[in-house]
Amino acid sequence: MTKLSFRTVSQNFITPGLIFLSFVWLIPLLTNFAILFFNFSFYAGYQSWLLSDIMLYPLPIIILAIYLRNKNRSSVVWEAPRLFKILLSLLVVVLYFLFTIISHNFFPVSVATNQTQLLNTLNNSSILGIQLELLAITLLGPIFEELMCRGLLMNFYFKNSKFGFDVILSAIIFSLLHQHQNLSVLLPYFIFGLLLGLLYRFTGKLQYTMLAHILINTIIAWPYIQDNIIIFL
Repeated sequence: MTKLSFRTVSQNFITPGLIFLSFVWLIPLLTNFAILFFNFSFYAGYQSWLLSDIMLYPLPIIILAIYLRNKNRSSVVWEAPRLFKILLSLLVVVLYFLFTIISHNFFPVSVATNQTQLLNTLNNSSILGIQLELLAITLLGPIFEELMCRGLLMNFYFKNSKFGFDVILSAIIFSLLHQHQNLSVLLPYFIFGLLLGLLYRFTGKLQYTMLAHILINTIIAWPYIQDNIIIFL
């Protein structure tokens, strides 16, 4: 049995956990500071939240990608796209929506708090605000969440567990980050997290979980995207 040193435990357990918690705690904190700044300018209210949200996503994305690359000695994010793995990503999208349709038919599901907040933001923002929020929902948010939940958690906690503990843990944390009202609201996020975790286990690259996550968020947000398509031109 290999003896674990403090350095090993720190590098493979404590440090990744602190990085994860720091981003979970730090981004909302920095967002609040940014909102206070923007509220003294033309961009007040919802506009200030949206602008700060967009500004604060890129840096943690870059930091997480570099950290994962250095710790794993090979890219866990990107490879030359493989058709089979892309098809697996599309399968995850189909399975998620099938589960959603079936669960809604049998079990009444409340609207999650974060979805309510997003809808309020989209319904009360200017055109610029809506476009910025759509960019966060459909692109920056999924990339950041995959780096955090699949990239960071699954590569440092129960990695490649034969019992799937890495997949289960990432799904639990992923669902709790989005919602913690009750089990009926949390369940869809948990299933979504399980599907993305399994996809990462099969493909070994985050680009495919990012693709599935981006597609699902884009489909859900499509009614708003149609009305604000200029952002994607």
